[in-house]
Amino acid sequence: MNPIITDLDLAAQDLTGILQGSHSDSKKFTAVLRAIEKAQSLTHQAFDRQLDLMTRKGLEQAYDELHRACLDYMDGKGTKRFSSYGQGRLHCVQEIDRIISLDLKGLSALPATGSTTKTLKDVLAEARAADVNVDDPTAVKTVGGQMSQRIPLQVSELSQDRAGFFTGASPVGFGQVFSEIRKKYTNDDLGPILDAISSHPNEIGLQIMDAFEESVRGARRFDAKADGASVFQDMAKDGGIWRYPAFQTILQDHGVSLSYLDQLYLNKEATKEYVELIGEILDQAPPYMMNSRYALIPDGQDLSKRNVGMTRVGDALGMKGLIARAETMALNVGGQVKQGVFMERATGEDISHLTLDSDMVKNVEKLSMNSGSLAGQLADLQVLDYLCGNIDRHLGNMLYHTEQINGNTVVTGITGIDNDMSFGRIRGDDTGNRSRLVRPGDMMFMRESTADAVIGLKPEALELMLQDLSFTPEEIDAAKSRLKALQTQITNDKDYFKGKEAGTSEAGHIHILSDEQIEQLNLEEIHKKMRPDVEKKGRGENYFYNIGFVPEIVREQAAEMKEKQDRKEYTPDKGITYAAATGSWKYEQDTRPITYSSMIEAHKELQDIAKMLNDADHRAHIDSGGYKWMKQSLAELTEKTAKLAEMAASGKSGNLPDEDVKELDRLYRELNKAGAGYQKTHQGQRKSGMGRVRQDMAHAMTELRAPHGPQTKTRVSVKDMPEAKAKKTKVSEGAEKHKSERKKKVQEKTASKTVGMPEG
Repeated sequence: MNPIITDLDLAAQDLTGILQGSHSDSKKFTAVLRAIEKAQSLTHQAFDRQLDLMTRKGLEQAYDELHRACLDYMDGKGTKRFSSYGQGRLHCVQEIDRIISLDLKGLSALPATGSTTKTLKDVLAEARAADVNVDDPTAVKTVGGQMSQRIPLQVSELSQDRAGFFTGASPVGFGQVFSEIRKKYTNDDLGPILDAISSHPNEIGLQIMDAFEESVRGARRFDAKADGASVFQDMAKDGGIWRYPAFQTILQDHGVSLSYLDQLYLNKEATKEYVELIGEILDQAPPYMMNSRYALIPDGQDLSKRNVGMTRVGDALGMKGLIARAETMALNVGGQVKQGVFMERATGEDISHLTLDSDMVKNVEKLSMNSGSLAGQLADLQVLDYLCGNIDRHLGNMLYHTEQINGNTVVTGITGIDNDMSFGRIRGDDTGNRSRLVRPGDMMFMRESTADAVIGLKPEALELMLQDLSFTPEEIDAAKSRLKALQTQITNDKDYFKGKEAGTSEAGHIHILSDEQIEQLNLEEIHKKMRPDVEKKGRGENYFYNIGFVPEIVREQAAEMKEKQDRKEYTPDKGITYAAATGSWKYEQDTRPITYSSMIEAHKELQDIAKMLNDADHRAHIDSGGYKWMKQSLAELTEKTAKLAEMAASGKSGNLPDEDVKELDRLYRELNKAGAGYQKTHQGQRKSGMGRVRQDMAHAMTELRAPHGPQTKTRVSVKDMPEAKAKKTKVSEGAEKHKSERKKKVQEKTASKTVGMPEG
């Protein structure tokens, strides 16, 4: 079935699937069903044909009838449907009306008279690609650094609101960056030098970083002084960038001798431009050079999709929610579709952007890192980062979740963010200094369940989940090499600590523990014991060690902010404005089979969710229609999987019949929508334990898919993007300065606490 038709067909299938029990159908609902049948029939007949005027008028009439029937059914109902069937039907009718309204717009945009060369397929594809509007275009802006230009979006889809950032596919390398830099320099005496750098931009960038690394270690900016010459003299005193051997060779190959450079020094105007040029390269080069040198990511590669790769590997290992979730997305900008990645906004305290109102700051003297759940997540994050080759996991690239326990602010969990410096060519047998990549022998502890998941991950499966993300063959091969290295370490260490206490550790080995044993680890004691060894280079760093510096960093920031407040210089961070947009999930019918054996695990997953919901139920609580719809949908899907899992347990093998596959897909889609609907009507922090469990389970339901994994794509549109970009939300100069200073302070502290590691 063609995906364009599938949108309407599947929406209709979902609606007719909610026709169970003794529910009495109203005349309005029956009218919707009749109108759907008519619209579907005409759509299928005309789909691949050029639209003559008669066919077009017939389609417009059928679509208009369906649109009016949907409006009539929805009139006065809003979202106040009390039965689970009522909630489900309302959401399905809303989705059908959304699709048909777009189709009508597409047809009405055709010439008023005569035929068209377009087929209905073409018209529907164009109309449905532009189905999203921004409520306030002036709120749309681009944020982020030079390598990560992102658009903050609040996307409403699947009846839920998701805030996050869209990053367009933009494979940019330092060579392209330098091409833009050199346009600004016009001094004739710099011509030979510019030509030399243009011919070897990446080598030059690395040489400049090497030349400055000892004196300006970890620097992100190089601000040339007003006179220029003083900086130039400082460079000359240290041997100078032009005296760096490899740089010197490249320059000499292009006719730039040392005597030429010495003569250049006498020309103060040329000298100043030369120093500014080197300074600007130093400002622009580090991110790209970090990728090239430490992550071994080929220059010119798209970084945004690497976030998607980490999300997929995390899902495969059972680590959903451990890092900020990312997925591919098509964003319609002024009628032009941009391919890219949407990353959901992660929640938690950001130690790069703390305020005096932050929980960690308000109770900083009683800030504790001792949490069993935190220990387990640290262990998992090390595994995920290593398998994905993520070299940039410093303390500022985690968000921290806190709870108030016995008067203390306890960090109970983390979410990894900024996951794009991953999936380079670092192999499992590479022992070089690769920034913050924690090697298997330095991990110290690992969950037993995670170890089993890693052992069960096949190289072929790893390649399959990454093959559409434009990684090079060498990068895919390196990922499989890291997987093999970690599997070997786990196998060798399985019984290494047998008979020893759970907290025992030894450099070069992983102590594999049960979840209960992991939760008994004392993170503060681990940090204290490791510190002397790390400082003497007796043991490699890991996340269990690095996390111990968080209270120290927070205390220093809190003291600094309070001092500024006393001097009336403190300005709270205003945060980011998200542009409101609406979109829809595009389901494509997956033709791959579902096996009977896969239903056993699928059924267990649903049972676990149902058990958690039941355990959290409160007899005196009045459940909304949204909750009833969610629970009823879960029950119907669980009943279906139970029958199939029972058949598999009895020896049934092979693939499910097509009718069972279609029914499973429909039930999973209904559960997705029910969970999303509950989330939207129950947004915000839930105070009761029951409320928090229901929210968590609703989120889990939105992510469940049938075992063959029906693919979903999101298409959103932002209108008037160029104009909107120009109207950025203003932030006071003081706030910007404060934010910049604070971020720089955190980077410096993080770098100083990460012994032997370059800033990234």
